[in-house]
Amino acid sequence: MVDIPRSFIRRDFFFLTVAFVPFFFNDFFFIGLTDPIKVLGIDYVTRILGISILLFIPTLRLAAFQRQNPNEWRGAAGSILFVVYAVFITWFVIFAVELPLDRAYPSWNLFSYPKIEPPSLFYFDISMGLLLVAISEELLCRVVLFNVLNRHIKSHLLIIVISAAIFGLMHWSKGVGNMASTTLLGIFFMWGYIKSQSLKTVVAAHFAIDFMVFGLPNL
Repeated sequence: MVDIPRSFIRRDFFFLTVAFVPFFFNDFFFIGLTDPIKVLGIDYVTRILGISILLFIPTLRLAAFQRQNPNEWRGAAGSILFVVYAVFITWFVIFAVELPLDRAYPSWNLFSYPKIEPPSLFYFDISMGLLLVAISEELLCRVVLFNVLNRHIKSHLLIIVISAAIFGLMHWSKGVGNMASTTLLGIFFMWGYIKSQSLKTVVAAHFAIDFMVFGLPNL
């Protein structure tokens, strides 16, 4: 641990907990819902609330805008490759991990997204809605979480493991398969963020994955 007063450590982790609350508890409101308008309304509101918390609390706001020098990252080419790899890794994880686990433990899946109708709402959701998802989750789970943990933990490997576990648990209502797959993807995404120090890169990859999973099958 870095030599930082315990009061600072408690402060940082308390505010981190506050920031994660909307992302963990919105799933409680999803359970049993089949109305797409209500689901999207809850989802959008809780994500905007989460971003607002990050910007309102000074120590989290500082973490949200803090960047380090990229480590061995190949600029735009590296970012494009990261997005491409993220898509292929996602396909592999879905078929090799998520689907088998969901078939083995179906009772763990407490919520599935309903079909989004009318079409105008669907197109809004797969564009602006997915962008909001990508920005909110990457800002909190990669940028802020890395910068706060990095104040107190020397090991980047440990930061990657902790952040991936939290990211997977955030998807608790989607079933054990989805938790496992998002945990594995969380490892890759935090590694990419640490190397690139680019919010745009991880947001682009996150958006591409969600568009592939939620958008393309319904177009």
